[in-house]
Amino acid sequence: MRYFILGNHPTLSIAEIAAVFSETTDFSTSSKEAALIEAASDSARVHRLGGIVKSGEIIAETTLAELDDLKEILTNSIESSAKEGRAVFGLSVHSLAQGAPMKPAVEKANKLALSVKKALIADGKSARYVASKTPALPSVAILTNHLLSAGGEYVLLVANNRVLLGQTDAVQDFSAWSKRDYGRPRRDARSGMLPPKLARIMINLTGATPASSTLLDPFCGSGTVLMEAGLMGYAGIFGSDISEKAIADARVNTQWAESSLGAPMTAPNISVHDARAIHELIQKPVDVVVTETYLGPPIQKPGQSLTPRAHEDLLSLYRESFASIFKVLKPGGVAVVAFPCWRTVNGTFSHLPLKKHLEQVGFNVQEPLPATTPASLAVRTPSGGLLYARPDAAVGREILILRRP
Repeated sequence: MRYFILGNHPTLSIAEIAAVFSETTDFSTSSKEAALIEAASDSARVHRLGGIVKSGEIIAETTLAELDDLKEILTNSIESSAKEGRAVFGLSVHSLAQGAPMKPAVEKANKLALSVKKALIADGKSARYVASKTPALPSVAILTNHLLSAGGEYVLLVANNRVLLGQTDAVQDFSAWSKRDYGRPRRDARSGMLPPKLARIMINLTGATPASSTLLDPFCGSGTVLMEAGLMGYAGIFGSDISEKAIADARVNTQWAESSLGAPMTAPNISVHDARAIHELIQKPVDVVVTETYLGPPIQKPGQSLTPRAHEDLLSLYRESFASIFKVLKPGGVAVVAFPCWRTVNGTFSHLPLKKHLEQVGFNVQEPLPATTPASLAVRTPSGGLLYARPDAAVGREILILRRP
């Protein structure tokens, strides 16, 4: 059984995991922190994910009252993972259910870790326990202390009546994501920047197999989706934007990624073109479309609203663009699209009536979540999409999965 520690947008993370591990249907054991699924170990698929913090395999189960019973299992596992003569390990605690007894679990976990450390020393090991002021170790602590190869990072997943022990085998590489986001040569904060992690999640939501699929981003901006698709090994990648500056930036960024990120990358085909007439550029239908549309005039603070004319201009742009996009997507093909939504003064979001307009041009809005997603996480936008919004952002993103019949 495999666990995933979810990112800041857990509902989006569950949708992504379900798309990548499509053979898995049961997500009923999920919380805002973690998801537990029956899935074979598959390092390549785990490392494709953009919306998780870490992942691993469950190795034991007990109850909170009997947590000390894990001492021998944990000690033996650390010894088998450690380098000769020295063991460095960490132990994180995550909630697997609403109302889980986290405070006593964290206290017992610290005592367990210290007793394991003593046992390792008694066995002749030089042992170090990497503790944290928070219940869970940050990714940076796991990676900088080389825990996965030096002894292990372990998790206790706490539900109301049981505790699962897992051993982490994959951790999101914070430095690699940061380099792709902040290290790329061309960034245009004014026109909006799709975060690389969100671009990766959206690409994964298509459910496509990269090596045998073609991808189009008709609002490519500075090339975030194109870079992520290239790193994932898509067979063919096409990008376009109406802005000549955006296309120049996209070319510089994708060339930088190819030369600087130390990974094989598919080079994209990039052109200046209006998305409203993309069918005039793309001659052969593509398998998937992944894009962030034009988000509208800049909004500086929550509660600031667009004019009725600006709303209608956006809807007109979307209708015309997606009528053209429909023509270049293969029958059965999927488009994953980020549309704007706006934070109100009370913290909720205002949305456009997207579903009606997209269905008018032929698309079906696809259900993004498995049917077994817990009700507390199964939150959708009015058009049936998923919300992505940073805590301080006035403009959020509504992620819709569209399918051409």
